[in-house]
Amino acid sequence: MRYIQDITIEKAILHIVDVGADEPLLANKELELNDSIYEFLYKQIIKGLNDFTNDTAKFYDKNCSIKLAVNNMIEDDNSFVEESKKIAIKLYKTLKKYNDIPSCDLLVCKFASDNENYIAILKLDYQVAYVHEIEYLDDDFFVNMTTQETSLPGVNQKIGNSVFIKSETSNDYDMIAVNKPYKNSENEIIDFFLSDFIEAGEVVDNTGATLLVKDSVEKWIRKNLKEDIDKALDIREDVNDVFLERGVLDVVELTNNIIDESDKREMFIEELEKKGIDISETIDIDKKWVEKKMKNKSIKTDTGFVLRAEQEFFKDKMRFEIKYNGDGSVNYIIKNVRNIQER
Repeated sequence: MRYIQDITIEKAILHIVDVGADEPLLANKELELNDSIYEFLYKQIIKGLNDFTNDTAKFYDKNCSIKLAVNNMIEDDNSFVEESKKIAIKLYKTLKKYNDIPSCDLLVCKFASDNENYIAILKLDYQVAYVHEIEYLDDDFFVNMTTQETSLPGVNQKIGNSVFIKSETSNDYDMIAVNKPYKNSENEIIDFFLSDFIEAGEVVDNTGATLLVKDSVEKWIRKNLKEDIDKALDIREDVNDVFLERGVLDVVELTNNIIDESDKREMFIEELEKKGIDISETIDIDKKWVEKKMKNKSIKTDTGFVLRAEQEFFKDKMRFEIKYNGDGSVNYIIKNVRNIQER
């Protein structure tokens, strides 16, 4: 489901979830899919499906109300409007449980790709927009500026909370989720959207595991090797080679190779397990993420310099060299430069 590059929007509907009202305002007709609405839906869904940082998730139970509604919409086109209303009512009831989560619109969309059907559920948070207002007085008029409190996100803006749900035929995960917990007036974090409203929990797929391991290794290096730059450089180089050159990652093997002390190895493994990684299984490295995020390398020094270049340039001894000074510091040498541009 990740990395779908093209979709067909089949139908969509918009409901108003006003927490200040006695009930949500439910539409009885689908949206007219004109060019601008189609573009908005298309771009938002494609962005959601292709963002590496979005999580995969699975319903807690096969009888969750959202899951049942989605299955009905996928199997029966005629049920789309009524099932979308059930979803909007569920969101309304969820938001009413919390005192200070603001109102929103709910957009439900059915789309298809490669003969598979999907449902997108997008929570559209209101934004303040400034618009002009023409006021007439006698034979004259003047133009004023006023705010519009219920503007929806633009086509190029990110949507805070949304899920893109697969058909029931899949069993590894049920959806890709954009899950942004809400911080209330008392600074409490409320995971109302995915856990409470959708009734689903995050699961770690190969993409998520790839990101988690790479990020966890870097954090471990910064914490434990900040006084040993030689070893930190060697470990970073070895880890980068694993991600760039291999297709499969053995977490235990990687950990044994980079961490000498057994107690620190155990702590590192435990942290990964807490984050949802099954260390008994190998990870299929997400090569699309590697190609996009690791093609270039960025080095930031404690002396204020930032070096950016393609990975291969740092390995080319005719272009770049690291000189170890023996006192815990290194010199970075950029070699054979004939011309420069200053920006």
